[in-house]
Amino acid sequence: MRPIASSLILSALMVMVCARYANGVEPRAPLKWQNVKHVAHATPADEHSMASYSFKNVSNSSVRIVTVRTTCGCIIAKTDKDIYAPGESGALTATFVFGTRTGRHVNQIWVIANDGQTHEMALELDVTIPPLLRIEPVTVVWKNDVPAQPKAIRVLNAQEKPVRITDIICDPEYADAKLETVTHGKEYQIILTPKAHDRRVETILLIRTDFPAGNPRIFSVRLIMEAPVI
Repeated sequence: MRPIASSLILSALMVMVCARYANGVEPRAPLKWQNVKHVAHATPADEHSMASYSFKNVSNSSVRIVTVRTTCGCIIAKTDKDIYAPGESGALTATFVFGTRTGRHVNQIWVIANDGQTHEMALELDVTIPPLLRIEPVTVVWKNDVPAQPKAIRVLNAQEKPVRITDIICDPEYADAKLETVTHGKEYQIILTPKAHDRRVETILLIRTDFPAGNPRIFSVRLIMEAPVI
């Protein structure tokens, strides 16, 4: 098929898809959605983001929510009930649990409904999560053809409020870790000195903070030591 013909076909398909879901309503779909996209900007202290999608049964039949699926296991989504009578309104709530994620995350929530026929609707959850700390680098590697020298990790506070490192944890069998304060609450340096061993080692350095106060964050850095380190 010629490139121009392929482009025209693709454009036609895109127009059909956009028309199908314009204003959150699929033709003959029983549920009319007030909003199909939620955009949120979290703060460094946030651990999750919640979204609500309102809808109304605009059909003459009862509608049953068959299932709700998400594109990420980090999102818990559900409607406030399973069956909606004609003219009844409802809402779907979604909770995105951040974990260690940062940056922009765009996920879909698929709703399968049935009023005698099966209908599928795609909702979007767009969340931007700012970093609490900038850790450089997040992986430290000692090559086997380089003498084992100490290496430094730089830890920078990425927000306005002070964030203090309260503890660092590293397996003493493989490396010694020393915390140095550059600017209190703003910048730290961790010096890692590997120890001699006769095999390849992968381990984790944990960095404990005091922020947020209710549930302080813990960060990790991957350490890789190629054998042998002498």
